[in-house]
Amino acid sequence: MPRGETGVAALAAVASDVEASRSATAKLSAEMERLAGVIAASSQRAAEDAKAIRTDLAQRMARTDQTLTSKIVSISERQEAADKDHAARLAGLTASIEKRMAAPMPAPTPQAAKPVVEPVQTGSISEAKPVVEAKPKTAAIANWALREVYDGVAILEDRKRRLVEVARGDMVPGVGRADAIERRAGSWVVVTREGIITPQEW
Repeated sequence: MPRGETGVAALAAVASDVEASRSATAKLSAEMERLAGVIAASSQRAAEDAKAIRTDLAQRMARTDQTLTSKIVSISERQEAADKDHAARLAGLTASIEKRMAAPMPAPTPQAAKPVVEPVQTGSISEAKPVVEAKPKTAAIANWALREVYDGVAILEDRKRRLVEVARGDMVPGVGRADAIERRAGSWVVVTREGIITPQEW
């Protein structure tokens, strides 16, 4: 092959190689642009997802705070109403006690003398044995305390701060019938079959 044709063929080969390199470079540039677009889209989606998650969490926390606040307010209102009701009942009972204590004590009614019945002894009927009633216990009852006595009525208080008015013959919850309200050693006591109810400091 003549020298001139050889040079032309070499230039053609170089030109082909250059064109192939340009084509490859263009393809590589296009692929890089596509990957950059994918990465950018992924980053945007990730940012949007993170923003949505933060917004959802903020809304849930706000709803939770609102619910807790409402519950606390409701509990406070119920407690305040219960305290007012208890104070009103206690004030009413105190006023009733003070009113009764201020009223004059009625004069004791003289009791008529009981007739004396002479025993009749016969040969056919044996002498009846006297009935011995069980004496009330003298131990102090720990679950009740005597707070006041007025006009034959005793005010009792239990461990739950519940006040009860009891007269002779009335039933004391959990104890039994009140047999008597009397003074012993300078203090009022309520006598029952289970023991006596005395003033106590709780």
